[in-house]
Amino acid sequence: MEGTYIVTNSHIVIQLILVPILEGGKTT
Repeated sequence: MEGTYIVTNSHIVIQLILVPILEGGKTT
């Protein structure tokens, strides 16, 4: 259970951080 929670939380963080960076890179 805890392992799955950590993976899910990491995925959310990745979306919040990497997605804007990738979109910003495409826009720039």
